[in-house]
Amino acid sequence: KVQDIIVANITVNGHVISAGDTPTITVGDASGTDAEASIEGNDTSGTITIHTHTGAIPMAGILAEITFSTPYAKPPRIMLTPEGSTSAAVTTYVENGTTSFKLGAYNQPQPNNNYRYYYYVIQ
Repeated sequence: KVQDIIVANITVNGHVISAGDTPTITVGDASGTDAEASIEGNDTSGTITIHTHTGAIPMAGILAEITFSTPYAKPPRIMLTPEGSTSAAVTTYVENGTTSFKLGAYNQPQPNNNYRYYYYVIQ
């Protein structure tokens, strides 16, 4: 198993495929009471899905916290892409750290909706 490789440039003539253990996800208060969240992928890339609950009306703020399976040495850069206009409408942001990142919503999400985001993490 190779741990560290240092090179000047990397050229990939094909696809970049990441692997590794799946991070954990915890629902945030902004998703509403009894909301659900799931994650597919690994510490490098994946898909976050949040289903807001029909009961309590969600609010702006933290939708979910994603905890890396392996911590980073420094807070990494998180690139986030919403899937579709519904997910984009809440205007998301991230708060990152070495062990996790939080997915926040600037605008209030709607109850009983699915919100999906693709993430890419690099240090």
